Amino acid sequence: MLLSNEAEHFETAKKVQLIYEKTNQYTPPEDAGSDFKILYTKLDEFERDLKEHIHLENNVLFPKAMKLESEIWSLISEFSKISGFSRKSKKGDLQGKFKSKLFHIINDYLVLFLYSSVDILKWFNNNPS
Repeated sequence: MLLSNEAEHFETAKKVQLIYEKTNQYTPPEDAGSDFKILYTKLDEFERDLKEHIHLENNVLFPKAMKLESEIWSLISEFSKISGFSRKSKKGDLQGKFKSKLFHIINDYLVLFLYSSVDILKWFNNNPS
């Protein structure tokens, strides 16, 4: 999944670069009307927002998600080792610890998802069509 997102980011960046070049770095012609100037200004804003979005995903969101996923798989492995013990045994206490750790990791995942969703919603609210 991460590789496909990185490839998608690369392809998107190439397309935005092409628009940047075709619009003379978002510089409208001297005789351009106000609508044309607004369009170029919005394209420039979009490019900056997109670069920030890609940076956040590649350097904050994806690494955090990969770390959380690794922690979940580690806990699942740990749980599978102790799952044969009854709740009354000393190992039963480990099951409670496992559930607590898993709860915190899932909570972190949800916070990460909400952070990403809020970021996207903010962009749409600031950039009405």
